[in-house]
Amino acid sequence: MSSHQNHARGLREGDAVDLQRESGDKLHGVVVRVESDGVDVVVRGPILEGEVLSVSRTVRDDARYTAVMEVIGAAPGRSRVRMVGDWRRVQMRQFVRVAVYGIRMDVRREEPLPEAAPGRDEKLTRHQNRDERPPRLLDLSAGGLRFESREAFDCDEPLEVEFSLPQAGPVVVRGVVVRAPERKQQDEAQPSEYGLRFLAMDEATRVRIMTWVFAEQARRFRETRKPGRD
Repeated sequence: MSSHQNHARGLREGDAVDLQRESGDKLHGVVVRVESDGVDVVVRGPILEGEVLSVSRTVRDDARYTAVMEVIGAAPGRSRVRMVGDWRRVQMRQFVRVAVYGIRMDVRREEPLPEAAPGRDEKLTRHQNRDERPPRLLDLSAGGLRFESREAFDCDEPLEVEFSLPQAGPVVVRGVVVRAPERKQQDEAQPSEYGLRFLAMDEATRVRIMTWVFAEQARRFRETRKPGRD
């Protein structure tokens, strides 16, 4: 593969791209030139050299793709960007996911009160997980998360989870378990992994998670660029 093809990775002149800054601000751009050392994009809005942007584009009759790009040159209305890594294929309504390295979380399940009378509507109450070693977040997106826990949960079980994101504060959201090991495969001495899909999330919380996910991606990229790092 030539350096031109390797750098552009499928971008062509005239392609429309969506850009997102670490602040969460969204911009729209059009590719006007593709060269071996960068891609020129006409953008409505200010962009600074050295910024790291989340870039996404839609491929007709296929899916949506997202990648991280670094701004290597900026002028009024036009910027030159360089891709960092590869395009990631996502479904049209899927969100970018990032590993979060074991952030502690609370998982609360709804259980019937013991005094609920037979034949009557059961009163529900939320109970915190009873494990002395709390569950830990493994990865996160605006559509759901993956976590590990020694307490067992079942697929389709509704849960409420709470966790705190660095520099973004606490998040409380309800969801349903969409992936869980079979009960016979669960070992109480070792944590099992579960997948949770968020339900009825308000837009402000969703945007806050999306903004944090991208900012975390950009922070990790900058860490790899520090002197002395391979």
